[in-house]
Amino acid sequence: MSWLSTGYLNLKSCSRRIKLPKRQGNGSLISPEVWEYHIGGYQVAEKWLKDRKDRQLSSEEVAHYTRVITAIAETITIQETLDELFKEVETSLLEVKL
Repeated sequence: MSWLSTGYLNLKSCSRRIKLPKRQGNGSLISPEVWEYHIGGYQVAEKWLKDRKDRQLSSEEVAHYTRVITAIAETITIQETLDELFKEVETSLLEVKL
C-alpha cells in the first residue's frame, strides 16, 4: 500500500505524520483542488513533500509550505474569476459582432 493510498506521508525521521487530503475531501486543511493543482506537469503540493521525504522538516520549511499552499489557493481563485470575466467579455464581443 502506497503512502498516497493511505492518505498519509510518513516522514520517517519525524515523530509526526502529515495528513494529506483524499480525493473525496475529508476535512483536510488542504482542499482537493489545491492538492490536485498542477504546474508544469507537477502536482505541486505533493511534489514539494515528496522532495523532502524521509527527513524532518524545519519550522522554516513548514512555513514555506504553508505559503506555497496559500499561493496555490489564491491562484485558483484568481483563475476562476478570470474565467468568469472571459465568459462575459466573449459574450459581449459576440453580441457586438452580430
